[in-house]
Amino acid sequence: MGGAIRFDSIGFSEKAAPPPFRRHRPNPSTDNSKPTEGRRRFYLAVAAPAATLNSHAKFVRILPTREPTMPLRQDQHRPMPEWLARLQPAQLEASVFPLGEALRHSLYYPAAGFDGRPVQFLGGFIHSFVYVDYGMEERAVDAEMRAPGFLGYDLVGRKRLSERDLAPSGWRPQVPPQFRDQMSRFTDKQENGFIRKPFATWYIFARNHDRGEDHGPQRFSLVYICADGVATYQALYWQGQTAPEVLAIIQPGTGFGGNYTDFRDPDGFFAWTVLRGNGANIPEYLVCGGLLLDYAQAFWPNDYPEHVEWFQYQNGNGVWRRRRDR
Repeated sequence: MGGAIRFDSIGFSEKAAPPPFRRHRPNPSTDNSKPTEGRRRFYLAVAAPAATLNSHAKFVRILPTREPTMPLRQDQHRPMPEWLARLQPAQLEASVFPLGEALRHSLYYPAAGFDGRPVQFLGGFIHSFVYVDYGMEERAVDAEMRAPGFLGYDLVGRKRLSERDLAPSGWRPQVPPQFRDQMSRFTDKQENGFIRKPFATWYIFARNHDRGEDHGPQRFSLVYICADGVATYQALYWQGQTAPEVLAIIQPGTGFGGNYTDFRDPDGFFAWTVLRGNGANIPEYLVCGGLLLDYAQAFWPNDYPEHVEWFQYQNGNGVWRRRRDR
């Protein structure tokens, strides 16, 4: 499917038809009761990249039965990439978005909500984060990024991104025949008002001067896109002929959460997009997690068999590495 993109194909049009492919997450809840299966209600209010979360973090805490291990962040800490170091945050509005560099060695998190744990536990190993969720409102996201934001970090740059910034050659999502029946489920979600007005914003955060390297990276980039996780992955990484270094699937709203497709399913639409549709370009690491006990192993075990680390909870929020022969 070629041709020029109408940005509705990754969620940047307000047209009702043809329906874009976007992912819903319910609005953040201040209810501290135990969440329902498939519905995230443990938002971290864009939680802190440090081990101590700020006072605004709201989520259901489960006591760990094993100490967190973070070898990627602690043992494989990387210097700030040159493209990020040379940015002038105060001039971000007038700068060109470095799409290719921002995608290289990135972490991609569909159905992200306000969950800051990937930044908290993988910041320093990763400096560029791409968050995607079609259930989030721009004003709410922007407010969270500003305050409370990330503990020990200042928001030093912000830029609204356009269709051309993210898909300069245009893109139409590809849906193979075996997944086309899911589009009716998507349409139902759309008609029920789960989908918010699309947007994309690029944020740059800088570590406070009174914080050291053990707190997190000196600077990191975060792009937040209101769009579907499947189609946005295709538009960004297929078109760029690359893959994120880390893919995060954390309680992705299956069931009552409003997702039209199950990101966890190793034979599903999202797994096909990541593992089969982009040639040899697949993520090196897969983060799997949630609140419940069935998150204790990789969602795609045949492709990600090597366990690397746990963080936060023993039974969930772990990192797996891909098969060596991939």
